[in-house]
Amino acid sequence: MKLFVALLVCIFAILRIDANQCTDSVCVVDDQSLRFFAIGDFGGEPIWPWYSPVQNDIAKAMEKLGTERNTHFQIELGDNFYTTGVTDVNDKRWKDTFEDIYVGDAMQRPWYVIAGNHDHVGKVEAEVEYTKMSNRWVFPDVNYTIKYQIGQGAQAKLVQFVMFDAILLTGSMPPDYSWWDKAMKLIGRKKRYDPSDKDQSESMWTWIEQQLQQSTADYLFVMGHYPIYSIAEHGPNQILVDRMIPLLHKYHVTMYMSGHDHSLQHFQLTENDSQGKPYMVDYVVNGAGSRGDHSVIHESDVPAGALKWHYPTGWDGGIGGLGFTDGGFTYFEINAQQGQLQFLNKDGDEKHSITFSPRK
Repeated sequence: MKLFVALLVCIFAILRIDANQCTDSVCVVDDQSLRFFAIGDFGGEPIWPWYSPVQNDIAKAMEKLGTERNTHFQIELGDNFYTTGVTDVNDKRWKDTFEDIYVGDAMQRPWYVIAGNHDHVGKVEAEVEYTKMSNRWVFPDVNYTIKYQIGQGAQAKLVQFVMFDAILLTGSMPPDYSWWDKAMKLIGRKKRYDPSDKDQSESMWTWIEQQLQQSTADYLFVMGHYPIYSIAEHGPNQILVDRMIPLLHKYHVTMYMSGHDHSLQHFQLTENDSQGKPYMVDYVVNGAGSRGDHSVIHESDVPAGALKWHYPTGWDGGIGGLGFTDGGFTYFEINAQQGQLQFLNKDGDEKHSITFSPRK
């Protein structure tokens, strides 16, 4: 498997061919806006029935809203199968955790996917290979980029997504926090995965910077599994703090979005760009696709004033982490003038929103 590829994934781009014209480089959406969902950590449960109650609720809410709003696609931010990924393209988890959960016409539109740390315990190459077997699962390589054009002519706007593998980039896997991880390791079902490869990591950093430097997009998103900042269980990732933040502000990225921690969080940071001028970037944690985490254990480890909102809040006795309560996902709507991101709970009700403008 090639490690990284600047593939502009549009050949699978939308089942509604009459509404979009796709080439090898870009998909043109003949609507006034681009509408899509982003969700993280939708990987269900590692035991029967292989999905969580919250995941099932979210899937129904996504189908309902997707039909009402005529969405174009979905983005999944990793940890696609808890807790040990998949073994091959015939693994039963494809059916029980994905195919039979995300049903209905709106959910048949493309799912652009990246890997999370739990996927790397299994075979990420099998998740990539599944792209050839599915009409909607789009995971052409561990790193890739997507481009969508809204409208045509002088008023057209370009939206780009840089999708990368945060585990390979940072060369790190988190400790075995959960009792299930420890139990699987004890009985030999979970082997410690060591992704550390400095040459590979540096090549990936080069690739990411090239994508950002060369981008002419009006809206530019960077998507990886690990958060840069998080107040929840895993907290900030120092490698990304040190190396990703400067790139995001230097090249005027619209938003950085991640999963990993099972909550919804919104940060805003202002740093200097390549001209030494202050530039604000939105940072979003979006990892509540199959469970909700109320933890704020790392609240003091993020920059003062950067956190604008988070969910869920309060005490739930730990059942949110088991997939029985809370959880959520996000909905984007982007047009020529501005974009909006809505944070939605498991029932599809709005809890918070962000408005953003085209890059300058």
